[in-house]
Parts: sequence; C-alpha cells; structure tokens
Amino acid sequence: MVRSSVGVPPTLLQIAKARNNGITPLHFFDFANNRALFNSADVGAISSIPNLTGTLNLVAGVGHRLAGAANILKITSPGISYPCTVAAKFTRTTDTGGGEQLVFASAGGTAQNVSNINVGVADTGRAAMTTANVSQGSAIVATVMATGTPYKMAGRFAANDMHAAVNGVLSAAPVTSLTLPTTPDAINIGGTVLGAQFLVGDIEYVSIFSSALSDAQLQTVTTPS
Repeated sequence: MVRSSVGVPPTLLQIAKARNNGITPLHFFDFANNRALFNSADVGAISSIPNLTGTLNLVAGVGHRLAGAANILKITSPGISYPCTVAAKFTRTTDTGGGEQLVFASAGGTAQNVSNINVGVADTGRAAMTTANVSQGSAIVATVMATGTPYKMAGRFAANDMHAAVNGVLSAAPVTSLTLPTTPDAINIGGTVLGAQFLVGDIEYVSIFSSALSDAQLQTVTTPS
C-alpha cells in the first residue's frame, strides 16, 4: 500500500507516480483498482474516462481482462501529442501467434498514422510507428515474454527518436531516422484501431507521459516492483 508522508491515504496522482517508480504520468489508468487519472485529475472509476468506449471487463486486483476484440478500449480526444511516452503493465494468458497490441495511438480512424507498443510474433516487445501508411521501423527488446508472467513495457516516440524497454531492459538501439505521424486523436488499449491484433490477457495499468522519457527513465518505469 502506498502511503503519503503524513499517514493519510495517497492521492491517485501519488499512486501513479509510485507505480512508475517516481515519474508522474499525464494519464494513468489503474484497471486493477478501477481508478483513472486523466490530464492529471482523478476522474474516478475507469468508466469515467472521457470519451471511453469498448466493453470493460475489470477483474478486481488483476486488471482489464481482454478475451476478444470487444474488450479493446478506445479513448478519443486523448489530449496528447508528440513527443510522448506510453507504458503498460500486463500479463499475456494466451500466445495468439500474431502481434498483440498494448497501447495504440492513431489519427483519423485508420492505421495509416500510428505509434504503438506491442508484443510481436516472436514474443518480443516492440515500439513501432507508421506515418502516412509507411512503416518508420521498430525498436525491439530482445526479451522473450512468456505467458502467465507480468511484464512492464514502455515506448518513446519523438522526432527521429523511438525507443523501447521491457522490465528495465532497453531495445538494442533507438530508431533515429523517422517521420512522426499525425497527432493522435485516439488511443486504443489492448488492440488496434481496426479491432485487430488484440491482447489475450490482463492489463493492470497504462501510463501515458506528455514527454519523451530518457533511456534511464524508460528503464525506471519498466523496472519490476
């Protein structure tokens, strides 16, 4: 239990900072405890996140359980722009054999301008970007992620700078030549904007930062705790 210095229950902002090992996010969606921080304000239950759609399947103390495309959550007008960093703590219960999206930021209701963190077909963590329907590459963390095990993953998206980390381990190298996509007007959690590549498993929480976290900070927010 996180407690404030004066012994009173902590605010959600304090909890969000603690979950991210000392770094405060702009948005923090605590699915395990059904609490949401949006634009640094405690908005209450997950269902109170502005412009949220999708079928919630909250399991107390565990998170949002995804079993199909209906459980992909979408937040329109998320109020973020580049540079930004996204992170999630999650557990895969099934290896789908394909890409499994965690946080997918898009524009225009298509997959032509996106940035995302995902588990790839080789079960490794990836930060990826597509601009005007052209892939800008991927930053891939070599760690192979097993089912039934919780992991923390984060991706950084900035001008000529995309990087990723899983459980404190950085990708081999950042992508340093890329064109940023259009500013996101939606965020999908657990799958793509097209309702595909969904995670089968649980997402404990998602954090979204309004800045490009440094390499050391990517390691910090993904260090198991």
